[in-house]
Amino acid sequence: MKPLLLIFSFFILLFSNSHQDNSYELGRGYTITASDEQSLHIAGHISTVLSFTENEPQKLSSESLGLMLYGDLSSSTCYLIEYGGDDLLVTQDDKHSSKKVIRNRLYIEQELGEEISLKIGQFLTPIGIWNPTYISALRSSINTPFVADDFFPKIITGLGISGKMGESSGYSLFYHTDKETDQNKAHIRARDFMGGELFYEFGLKGRIALPFGKYKSFSSKDESLFSGVNVLLPIGVDELSFEYLYMDKVWKERSWIVQAGYVQYLKKVAKNHFINMRAGIKHHLHKFQDDNVVMGYMFRPKRSSALKLELRHHSLRAKTDEKSNDFSLSYSVLF
Repeated sequence: MKPLLLIFSFFILLFSNSHQDNSYELGRGYTITASDEQSLHIAGHISTVLSFTENEPQKLSSESLGLMLYGDLSSSTCYLIEYGGDDLLVTQDDKHSSKKVIRNRLYIEQELGEEISLKIGQFLTPIGIWNPTYISALRSSINTPFVADDFFPKIITGLGISGKMGESSGYSLFYHTDKETDQNKAHIRARDFMGGELFYEFGLKGRIALPFGKYKSFSSKDESLFSGVNVLLPIGVDELSFEYLYMDKVWKERSWIVQAGYVQYLKKVAKNHFINMRAGIKHHLHKFQDDNVVMGYMFRPKRSSALKLELRHHSLRAKTDEKSNDFSLSYSVLF
């Protein structure tokens, strides 16, 4: 916790002489200081999940928790610092467990012109629809699809560059150093991770993108190469999304294929009320490993908060897969 306190204190002192504009806004946080070119805001997010899983005791967890400092250093430079973690507090079968608070994100982003920006530090892997939507309150579902959980590290440390290629198309590229940072998500420990995404935008929110990447494993000598496609398609007030990734893992001149994808339809049934339907599947070694169907309801009184109920059903499972059918209730807020 000492690094967290030191960093937060440093930024507060740095901006202490700036123009004071103290105010609070749900979803944006508390404005500590603000001027024409510099600003400092403090905000947080939390998601609490109560889950009932088949053949297991019920579980109550703080699915995600974070405290953030963010703002502008100049008209062309912004920053973000976040400490927190996933499942920091868990209660199951009258037993309690906890994880330590870690640094999730710490980066500076510099605009190099109207069409290009540079990001340095620790940040979300800019791939897909799901992964960049990191804060639970902004997501439409409780459960993470396979394609966003099993293919690449969710948070990387290194260098990112993004820009536009015309009015509607653009790119995002990144390189991840050898340093391990994904402490709470250590199921994927990567080195020499590089990749990106080419995208085309249309309409108000429409988007199609082609992600790609490659990395080596920390724990073995295997190398993973992946590519895919993701599509976000507004349909009136509703939203259709699709993600697919294909991965070729190579080790000692042997290779095996992993692929996964999902289709999701988010339907607005009334003001602030939504129904979410998603079907996902994962293949491994040319065989079905798992699939699931998710049916959910979401009440979103504001964009920064959401109450969700969700039923997830698995119909295909490998013998070693521990996933079971479950029902979850979640409340999340960005404050």
